[in-house]
Amino acid sequence: MSPRLPEAIGVYGVSGHTLNLLELCSRLGVQVEFVVDDEPDDRREAHTQGWSAFNIRCGVENRRIPLWSREAFFRAAKWGTVNVPLFAACIGSEIGRTPDDDPFLNAAAELRRECGPSLPLWHPASLGAAARLPKCPGRVAFFGFRGCGNVLAQALAGTLLQAAPADIHPNVSWMANFVEHLFATCFNLIRTRLSERIAIAKIDCTPEEYPTMFVTLTTEAGDMAAVLNIPSNRHFAQYFYWTHSTLSDEVVAEFSRLHIPLIAIVRHPFETILALASKCNRPPDEIINDPEWLDHHAEGLAIWLRRLRAHRDRALVIRYEDLIARDPGVLERMAGAIGVPFARDDADRLYDQHLFRDLLPGTAPGHFNRGGQDKWKRYFGSRHRDAFLRHGFRELFAEFGYEGIDEPGEPTPAPVTEPSKPFQVQYSGAVTHRFFSEPEWERLPGEVPYLLKATSPSLGRSVAEVMLSEELAAVFHAGGMGLETPPWVKPFDWSEVRATVR
Repeated sequence: MSPRLPEAIGVYGVSGHTLNLLELCSRLGVQVEFVVDDEPDDRREAHTQGWSAFNIRCGVENRRIPLWSREAFFRAAKWGTVNVPLFAACIGSEIGRTPDDDPFLNAAAELRRECGPSLPLWHPASLGAAARLPKCPGRVAFFGFRGCGNVLAQALAGTLLQAAPADIHPNVSWMANFVEHLFATCFNLIRTRLSERIAIAKIDCTPEEYPTMFVTLTTEAGDMAAVLNIPSNRHFAQYFYWTHSTLSDEVVAEFSRLHIPLIAIVRHPFETILALASKCNRPPDEIINDPEWLDHHAEGLAIWLRRLRAHRDRALVIRYEDLIARDPGVLERMAGAIGVPFARDDADRLYDQHLFRDLLPGTAPGHFNRGGQDKWKRYFGSRHRDAFLRHGFRELFAEFGYEGIDEPGEPTPAPVTEPSKPFQVQYSGAVTHRFFSEPEWERLPGEVPYLLKATSPSLGRSVAEVMLSEELAAVFHAGGMGLETPPWVKPFDWSEVRATVR
C-alpha cells in the first residue's frame, strides 16, 4: 500500500519555515488546523534570525488559520483535545551547531515537559515519504560500485548539471530544505555526543546502501571507526544524489515515485576490483592476492550487478570504457536522462576537461585510477577468475558486454613493477580505504542492522553507545526514519540492506 499523507495537522512554531510549511501543506491537500505561536521573539535560537515574527504571524492570519498561544495549546493537549499530528516549523539546524542550539530538539523537549510523551512532534521532513513531488529537470540519482569510475562519471555529470534550469518546483525545494535541516540535526547530534566521549580529529558521513548513510571518524590519537546502515532520507534533499547503493526494489520504487531518473556507471569487473584494491595499496598485489578480500568484494560486486540487471530497463547504464573512449553519445544520453540541454560539439571539451588527470576536483591525489579494459591482465590469473566464477560472473560479463572471464592464464601472473606512489594512503570519508579491509565488522543489537568497526575496543564502545541511544532513535523516528515510523510513512524493509552486507 502506498503511504498516504495525513488529512489534517497542527503546526508548532513561528519561524522562517512556518509559511513554507503552510504553503506546502496547501499544495499537498493537507489541512492545517492551527499554528502554535512558540513566542520566538525573545529567544536566542537559530530560527529567530533573519526574519520577522510579526510578518509570519500576519501571514498565518491571512491564510485564516487559527494562531494559538503556547498556553492555550498546552491546555488543549493536556485535556486531550489535540487530535491531529503536530509538525514542527521551528527548525533551522546547520552543520556545526550543538543539540542545545537546535530549534527542533528544543521544541520537542518543551513539548515533552509540558504535555508528556503522548503527543510526539514530527519533523516536516517525514512528509516526504508520502508527498507528491513533481519531476524537476536537473534532479538525478547516480549509482556506482566502488572502483567502477565514480569519480570521473560524477565530475562529468556535475559539469552537465551546470546547464540545469535554476528554478526548482517549490514543493521540491521546500521539502529538500526541511530534509537538509533534519540531516544537520542528526549529524550534529552524533558528532556532539561522540565529542563528549572522545577527541575527534575528523568526522564525515556519506550516502550508503539506500536509505542509509555511513559515518566515519578518526580520533586525535589516530584511531578510526565507521558505522554503516544509519537511517537517512537525504535523497529528498540532494538534487544530485550520489551513492554506492545497489539498485534494490526499494530504490527503484522510491525514485520512480519521485520522478528522479536513475543512472548507473559500470566497469569491467576485474578492472573495478583492481581499482578498489589500488585505493588500499599500490601496487595492488598484496590486496588482490588475499583470497578472503577478493572473494568478499567479488561477492559484493555480483550482488550490485545482479540488482542492476534486474532493473536495467529503469536505469540508464553508462560504461566507464565508453567514457574514456570519448564517446559523445554517452554524454548525450546522460544529459537527456537528467533533462538538461547538450550539444554533441561540446563532448570533446568536456572530455578534455576531465579525462586523464591525476587529480580531479575534490579528490585525493591518485584517487582517479585511470585505465582501460586490459590493465587487469597484469594481475589476474586463473585463481583470481575462479573467485568470480564462484559468484556467477560468467552471465554478468555477458550481460554488460565484457570479456576475459574464460581466458586462460597463469595461476599467478607476474605483475609489472610499478614505481612507489606518494599517494598510497587513500581515504573514504575520515578513514583510510585500508581500514575497511582490516578490522572485522560487528553487528550491533537491534532491528536496524548497524555495522560497526573500530581500531580500539574503547572507541567501538563509545560509538555504539551513541548509535544505540534513545535520543538519536527519537530523532530518526520524528523524521520518518528507522523502525517506528509515522502512519504516513511506508516502513522500510531492512532485509534489503541486510542482503548486501556480511
